[in-house]
Amino acid sequence: MHEFNTVDGGTKALNFSMHNVYKALDGVETSSEAGWLADIGIRELGLDSGDVSFKWLGSDHINATESNTTPYGFDSPLPKRWNYLHLNSVNKNADGDYLVSARLTDSIFKISGHDGSVLWHLGGLRSSFKLDDFNFSRQHDAQWVSPNDEVEIITFLDNGADNLDPPYGPYPTSEISSGLLVELDKRTMKARVLKRWIRPDQGLSRLRGNMQNLPGGNVLMSWSDNAYMTEHSVSGDLLAEARFTSERFVTYRAYKFNFTGMPAEAKPVLKAFAHGITQEKSSTVIYTSWNGATDIASWKYYCTGPEQDPRAIGEAARTGFVTTFYTSSYECGEVFAEAIDQDGIVMGTALPSATERPKHWGKEKCDGADLDLSAESIRSEL
Repeated sequence: MHEFNTVDGGTKALNFSMHNVYKALDGVETSSEAGWLADIGIRELGLDSGDVSFKWLGSDHINATESNTTPYGFDSPLPKRWNYLHLNSVNKNADGDYLVSARLTDSIFKISGHDGSVLWHLGGLRSSFKLDDFNFSRQHDAQWVSPNDEVEIITFLDNGADNLDPPYGPYPTSEISSGLLVELDKRTMKARVLKRWIRPDQGLSRLRGNMQNLPGGNVLMSWSDNAYMTEHSVSGDLLAEARFTSERFVTYRAYKFNFTGMPAEAKPVLKAFAHGITQEKSSTVIYTSWNGATDIASWKYYCTGPEQDPRAIGEAARTGFVTTFYTSSYECGEVFAEAIDQDGIVMGTALPSATERPKHWGKEKCDGADLDLSAESIRSEL
């Protein structure tokens, strides 16, 4: 499938369609007059209705002579067929036009959303632009950065190599795969590289991969092999690097997004325990957690008792899924906690819970009130 991209405010989706066509080809050396072609196309569908609002077929607009691969499978019976185009990404701009990457023609092209015509090619055998001291091949994930009437800026992953050896695939066009930021000047019809992000391990991504433009100017690169991914600053500094430990696994793309969790139903929870030989020489440990809440910065802890106002006993920075808070004394009665975000706003409150005491402790007095805080009494109230 390779692509599923929501557009128009999430009301529509772009994806690829593929079907087999039996046809004759002019200008392509084959052993038979006609054969099977994998005809790949673009569909734009309404997510609610399923209605197709735009449909485009490669064979109607891109000649098979533009393919930079031999017609492997064309002369064979199905299920073999010649995949001459191999689309791997499609995006839509505000004008309703489409940016498409075609891996096996080593080209990126812009498609009119009005009539489906190809407005320009970048790279390949029919490039509309002169490439200023750079090349690319077997690219993935073409994205618009700044589309306008005179100058368009795009990004994409230049794989620079194929997984197939000649004659079925081309020789590498680069020694190292890279992410490219490219300016397309439609006044001069020249294309130039504004920025290049080199694969840090000096390798070639012969298949798959993508390039994500992050807020603030950083980029995330997926080099595919072993899910190798890197994040780079605008200036090119390597900020993060990760990969699977096993060489058996790869990934098609990688993305980085903010995730904020605020549970609709789950509430903060708390458990408190007293420790010590005697009540006079004891301490209290309190555990707090809120499953799914991501924005907790700290916890504020309070103690209360019968007919008493809450009394603050301390605060602790969140340390992970469970935060542990210690006091050097026994906090009698009930304990509760507030989850606080980085702006000091209370996000939620863990309900009061009785501090669980050692079994050898008996009754005690707290601020003049006789309390039965035996373990059995406390458990009966939990």
